[in-house]
Amino acid sequence: MSLGTRRSTLLGIAVLTLALLPSCNNPKTSVTQVWKAPWRPPSMKTMIVFATRLDEANRRTFEDGAVAVLARHDVKARQSYVLFPGTPPDRDVARQLVQDQGFDGILVASLRDVRERQTYVPGTYQGGFWGSYYNQGWGAWSSGYVVTDEIVSFETTLWDTRAEDRLVWTALTETTNPSAGPKFVQSVTGAIEQSLVRTGIIPPAREQK
Repeated sequence: MSLGTRRSTLLGIAVLTLALLPSCNNPKTSVTQVWKAPWRPPSMKTMIVFATRLDEANRRTFEDGAVAVLARHDVKARQSYVLFPGTPPDRDVARQLVQDQGFDGILVASLRDVRERQTYVPGTYQGGFWGSYYNQGWGAWSSGYVVTDEIVSFETTLWDTRAEDRLVWTALTETTNPSAGPKFVQSVTGAIEQSLVRTGIIPPAREQK
């Protein structure tokens, strides 16, 4: 199997897994890269959220999660599937619809890659170098093993519609051994949320009453 075919297969499996399997753990998502425009855009009060390269069920789940996160920061967001149910229209039509709604920003989360990472865990000797390694027959030895993790990568970008759709922020995230369903979405959107706050794009979350 070629690398391209294998990657396409993994992407397909990941999308299917997110939709069908029950959530069984708490995945961890880390932000691996962040870029912010050198200028500070005016505060964004409204956004439209797009989740791309996902099937319709996962698209809706992801966009719902992002909208809920932004609401905690007094950003009024709307899911793209509400404005564009099913297949989005042509670019010019979609752009005009977004402009007509008066959104300040466009937040786009896109599934970029699914890959496997193998890590070798070395075996251990009991007794240190002189007590065991120097003469392996003298000490106890446990063999090493390989751990295989699945890594799911997303790229999330934020565009300012008031400045000719200028890119103002982007982040790459990686989720290790993601579970399916809401916990995966919460992990990714939570990492995105923290990065947006740290870079000053959105204000800290308001206190819950």
